[in-house]
Amino acid sequence: MTNSDSAMEGLQLELMKAFIGLSTGQSGETERLRKAAADYPARLARTVASRQDAVRKAREDAAWSGWRWAPSHAETERYIGSFRSERLGRLDVVRGAGGLEAKLGAMRLTLTPASPGLFGASRSPLDAPEAFRYADDADSLRWEDDAFIRTDEENADG
Repeated sequence: MTNSDSAMEGLQLELMKAFIGLSTGQSGETERLRKAAADYPARLARTVASRQDAVRKAREDAAWSGWRWAPSHAETERYIGSFRSERLGRLDVVRGAGGLEAKLGAMRLTLTPASPGLFGASRSPLDAPEAFRYADDADSLRWEDDAFIRTDEENADG
């Protein structure tokens, strides 16, 4: 979170202003730096609180059916595999330490069960879930606007 663009942008802007001010001999830039550093923790706390509120609101959406589905290990087995999208390429769904995960290149998504065939995909606890919906036969899925078809490729994790 501390590397997030939205969490850093205010601090970065003040640092750039101070750099320009210091390099052009303007007064008051040391104070600007002190203030930016002192204000950063509160700014970060506001950013985190705002994201947590957005996640809470997104999770309350009726489309998630109250997040009541708690599938067994065996029930999630059918969702594991390799899938391919024409636009995004290969996506692997694997079993991680905390449940199902989707891997798309370097991107890792946690898949939180919502209802049979529907998972909330998110990169971090501060990201609102995105719909990750399997077809009834689990041979294809949709993630946001992209369709993925199950392939015979060996899953990256085994």
